[in-house]
Amino acid sequence: MKRCFKNIILMTGLMLIILQSSPGWTQTTLAVGDFENRSNRMFLDSWAQKIPQFLQSELSGTPDLELVERRSLQILMDEKALSQSGLIDSSAAKAVGQLAHAQYLITGSIDEADGWIRIDAKVINTASGKVFNEKVLSKSDDHLNEMVKLLASNLKHQLTGKGYYQPSLTVDRYPVKTFAIATAALAGTSLILHSQYTKKRDAYQGETQLDKINDLYNDANRMHKTRNVVLGLTGSMALTTFVLWISSVNAEEIMAAHPPVLPYLGINQQGDMILGCQITF
Repeated sequence: MKRCFKNIILMTGLMLIILQSSPGWTQTTLAVGDFENRSNRMFLDSWAQKIPQFLQSELSGTPDLELVERRSLQILMDEKALSQSGLIDSSAAKAVGQLAHAQYLITGSIDEADGWIRIDAKVINTASGKVFNEKVLSKSDDHLNEMVKLLASNLKHQLTGKGYYQPSLTVDRYPVKTFAIATAALAGTSLILHSQYTKKRDAYQGETQLDKINDLYNDANRMHKTRNVVLGLTGSMALTTFVLWISSVNAEEIMAAHPPVLPYLGINQQGDMILGCQITF
């Protein structure tokens, strides 16, 4: 079995080498530049430093993409005295692209508006100067990793044409499924223990020999206590699962665009509460 597994790995590696060396194999070369915090939130300055690194890591695992090292790109930027604002200019992007041998240059910004934190990525074709944009939005500042993952996934699709465009990503705040499985396992164990207890109790009640009654009673009593303990654990686990499920009903979502329909809650001048929805066209 081990030898067969090694052969499979070897064959897979050989196939990848053949594909990469064949004329039909092409890689898109890109460089990830700096991101700028355009909001008034100081904590997003750290996001501006982390996003290029996280994005580089997410994109580097794609066979069709070849990334320029961040350090090499930074050296070129320093040598040419190019700032973030300079990178936005298409002619500057072409210069950096030619020096770094990158077909695309990714820069971006972080902003906050209407309760949404937004990351915009600008992808510049260093040959033609054409630009396309991708963005992700979140209501919470706890999901930087998830935002970058969704952004990277859609950038991969746009750059390689493979996979699919993911409009949103649901963030599970609590492991409800894990607790539900544990609850079901405990419930099943409780049923088995109850069945065993019932058998031992019936055996004790039907026994007529005095020398066996005491042993059967002790067995039935131990099984009764064990069943009750497991039942208690099952109840506690079921309650915990329910609480976590209620807390996760309104699971947070990372969006690749503003949702077309948003709930609206307001209060007019008379103090009346108004409930409606906001539609984006």
